[in-house]
Amino acid sequence: MLDGELRLTLAFSRARHRAETVRRLSDALRDELQALIAHCNAGAAGFTPSDFPLARLTQAALDALKLDPAQVQDLYPLSPMQAGMLFHSVLAPEGSAYTNQLRVDIDGLDPARFIAAWEAAIKRHDSLRCGFLHRADPPLQWVARSVRLPVTTEDWTGRDAAGLDRFAAAELARRFDLERPPLMRLALLRTGAHRHHLVWTVHHLLLDGWSTAQLLAEVLRHYAGETLPASGGRFADYIGWLQSRDNAAGEAFWKAQLAPLDAPTRLLAALPAPEQGQGQGEHHHELDAAETTALATFARAQKVTLNTLVQAAWLLLLQRCTGQPCVAFGATVAGRPAELPGAQQMLGLFINTLPVIASPRPQQAVGDWLRQVQALNLALREHEHTPLYDIQRWAGHSGQALFDSIVVFENYPVDAALRRAPAGLAFSGIGNRAETNYPLALVFAHTDTLRLTCRFDRAALGDAQAQLLARGLFTVLRQMVADAALPLGRISLSTAAAALPAAAAVAQLAHLRFEAHAASTPNAVALAADDVQLTYRELNCRANALAHRLLALGVGPDVPVGVLAERSVELVVALLAILKAGGAYVPFDPDYPADRLAYMVQDSGVAMLLAQRPDAIAALPAAVPVIDLGAPSLYDGEYADPSPALHPHHLAYVIYTSGSTGRPKGVGISHGALAHYLHGVLSQLALAPASRMAMVSTPAADLGHTVLFGALASGGALHLPARRCVFDAAAFARYMAQHRIGVLKIVPGHLRALLDGAQAAGVPLADVLPEHTLVLGGEATDAALRARLHAARPGCRLVNHYGPTETTVGVLVHVAGTTPQPGAGLPLGQPLTGTGAYVLDADLCPLPDGIAGELYVGGPALARGYLGRAALTAERFVPDPCARDGARLYRTGDRVRRRADGVFEYLGRVDDQVKIRGFRVEPGEVAAQLAALPQVRQAAVVAAPAAGGMQLVGYAVPRADARPDPAALCRALAATLPPHMVPAAIVLLDALPLTANGKLDRRALPAPDATAPSAAPEQEAPQGDLEIRLAGIWQALLQVPAVGRHDNFFALGGHSLLAVQLLSRIQGELGIEVPLALLFGAATLAELAAALPAQQRHADEAALLELEAFANTLESV
Repeated sequence: MLDGELRLTLAFSRARHRAETVRRLSDALRDELQALIAHCNAGAAGFTPSDFPLARLTQAALDALKLDPAQVQDLYPLSPMQAGMLFHSVLAPEGSAYTNQLRVDIDGLDPARFIAAWEAAIKRHDSLRCGFLHRADPPLQWVARSVRLPVTTEDWTGRDAAGLDRFAAAELARRFDLERPPLMRLALLRTGAHRHHLVWTVHHLLLDGWSTAQLLAEVLRHYAGETLPASGGRFADYIGWLQSRDNAAGEAFWKAQLAPLDAPTRLLAALPAPEQGQGQGEHHHELDAAETTALATFARAQKVTLNTLVQAAWLLLLQRCTGQPCVAFGATVAGRPAELPGAQQMLGLFINTLPVIASPRPQQAVGDWLRQVQALNLALREHEHTPLYDIQRWAGHSGQALFDSIVVFENYPVDAALRRAPAGLAFSGIGNRAETNYPLALVFAHTDTLRLTCRFDRAALGDAQAQLLARGLFTVLRQMVADAALPLGRISLSTAAAALPAAAAVAQLAHLRFEAHAASTPNAVALAADDVQLTYRELNCRANALAHRLLALGVGPDVPVGVLAERSVELVVALLAILKAGGAYVPFDPDYPADRLAYMVQDSGVAMLLAQRPDAIAALPAAVPVIDLGAPSLYDGEYADPSPALHPHHLAYVIYTSGSTGRPKGVGISHGALAHYLHGVLSQLALAPASRMAMVSTPAADLGHTVLFGALASGGALHLPARRCVFDAAAFARYMAQHRIGVLKIVPGHLRALLDGAQAAGVPLADVLPEHTLVLGGEATDAALRARLHAARPGCRLVNHYGPTETTVGVLVHVAGTTPQPGAGLPLGQPLTGTGAYVLDADLCPLPDGIAGELYVGGPALARGYLGRAALTAERFVPDPCARDGARLYRTGDRVRRRADGVFEYLGRVDDQVKIRGFRVEPGEVAAQLAALPQVRQAAVVAAPAAGGMQLVGYAVPRADARPDPAALCRALAATLPPHMVPAAIVLLDALPLTANGKLDRRALPAPDATAPSAAPEQEAPQGDLEIRLAGIWQALLQVPAVGRHDNFFALGGHSLLAVQLLSRIQGELGIEVPLALLFGAATLAELAAALPAQQRHADEAALLELEAFANTLESV
């Protein structure tokens, strides 16, 4: 090419080519070039894949984009961050995520010159002229040859600030067409003679924070008339550099980082959800210059960056708030590779958000922890360009987000760029709005102070909780810089020490309170059971006579005495007598399997067993004498109150609860703990004198102690409805109404079943409820049940009562009263007087209000420990780190948070323990029993929601030569476990699914087939009208698709509470009143259908006899 002419010279060997041949080649080449020039001059245009090598498109794919050559300068893929932002922007096109806005007041501005400076910058940088083709595969960005910047200039002189805010909000609401650049617009509003208000709205797809600051600096230099050097590089160069990276190395690195992360870190799920939050919130916090200098000095001394210090504090806070040992958050990295020439001067979206994954250890010193986080950050730099969507895919959590909070450390704040204003310009009132798709973003800026901008989604996080997190983070930072040798376990999120409970008053022992009422109101009714009423004098005399017998037999302080009885007069007399003799009663449920009963009798070391029906007891350890509570001679003798040498620390009773080792464990409660409980709970309940109180729970659990001792220690009347009555909704309603019961304590699941049964039988729901106070305990009361109770009996006061057996019946009480609160269940409540309740993290550090942690309980109500299990006692009853007198705290295992008003809310368990029909169950105990069966090699048991509440599901891996029947395994467990601990279904597996860390993968366990435990090889359809109607009732109640005539009610998922509803529905739909015992004896559909006609005849005969007796009464009158 010379002087605008193209000359082509062909040299050839005459030995190989003829001159004529070369001449024809030269002419053909000239003709083709002339044709090509003519084609171009004719106005034809188009692109080939070679025009856009970075896009890596075929000609067909390129043609499908229908690009205009007159407009398109370049075409290339997106950076990883751009890909994520584009996805979220397209996913929620009406949202404002990633639409940023800068607002600033400018004095002394020349608008025309200012707009020209912006247009010069846009012409200078390709990245400012990009549009995004999200429908391309993969999505691409194209660079326009030129664009016109949309600018609004208006005179707003005299208008108020609220008008400016509305204008800015409207600008945000105007969505960008992402395919059509420029994705920015300017508004210059004159607000005074020499002042303008700038509103710059731009999509985050174009620029990161560093680029934004650089752009503003360039605009001001253009405005000042400076000549800028060449930009030195294009954003496309960065995209090309990304394509050269080794993706395999990045995958290996990130998979190693992800290995310890068992689950995504959901910080906001650990905090209270806002009730009606919407929109974006923004809070600003700042450490003053002195504190900031101290932070920076400490960071330098530890050879870490200030960013590392902030990240280390946030990781610790995440761990404390979520309770997860390994946690993650998103960190924004600069993403500008040092090896790419001119990268620091390029404009574009270089940043990337990556997970920072770490596991702070309590014993780790602050300095060591900081260096670990610093090393982690350095390692991330080598792989910081890996797309987040790839990392999430490698994590194996179905591609879901690994974190819900991000931390951004701005190293070039926008206002710093504006402070370098040209002469004659002054900037003030700077406001920078940036919104992400993450519900929580912490943006730090370091100048002479450390500023934190907390941006959050108000639909996911409340203002108070956002403030709490920011304060907690600064609290952690201050403790870290105070001592580099401080163990992380000693760092607290709260500056306030946990409040100590008020000193507990010395309470009168339970049996002494009863004796006081026997002396002051001897003729008042104390007990009503088995159609018998006893006054306080009569009950006291019987208990005293038996107490003296027990004393004569050697019963005294800390001597355990077993009691095997239903709710009855004999039961109450026995319990009082043992307390009066100074002993400790050990109640057993007559329904327990013989093996379990024998184990508890032996483990407890009872000196004797007081039994209601000795003839019905299976084989017991030979050394244990059995005393018949029905023998009249027991109650003859001395009736004076005994006075053994008794100390409050001596045992009052032992209650057995489920144990994770495969055997139940005995919890020993002292006389003083029981006395403290009664004093506290009766003060809270403030019951009317002589209240009638009904006990409906098993005597083998302490749930009923609230009414059993609550009545006898307060002068009230204790009612013990018969077992059949307690599980028959219609009969129970009649009893409650007839006896005008004022106070009832019951498990919510049991009450729900009674209400359903009453509704099915056409019985008023109000009759099921007490007249004055309903105490709910044993499990959570949800909003639906609470609303139902308020509607059924508006005048009935609702009370929630919470507490493990180890803390003596209950330690938290919430008196909800009679006022409905739509959408709200019952919280746990507040501690009784003298009881301490604390929310602590795994290192026993107190957590602030609103942060979830484990509930620890202290005070005089704590149990002495587990009978004969010193190691387990030491594990669950730990030294109180805040006490100086050797006091203990009990680890409840319950995950809770405390509200600002001091009320505790239940969130779940920190272990596997569950509540089944109000009973505490350790799935590990059931799994151990299942694994002990001869045909089973491995076993696991989990709790799963079912129609009637939570139920247990067993998973068994058979031995190599075994093919066990699931129904047979259920029957084998029923021989050793109480009904509430027998799994509703057992699923056979070839192997238990495990996580990468070798733990049981509960999410991979298959759901049980509803009919799996059935022993019938084939389902036989119901026969006859009665069986068909019964099958319909079963289907609706158990929520199963079909019921065969040989299907077992309990094998299909039924349990005692569902049995109550079944009997009520049978009565309501078939008009037949069925005793509960009949269902346990005729559990298959065919057996029950066969037994119903006979039951109907018995009911008819009973009705005739009642009618005849009534007629005879009339005749005698």
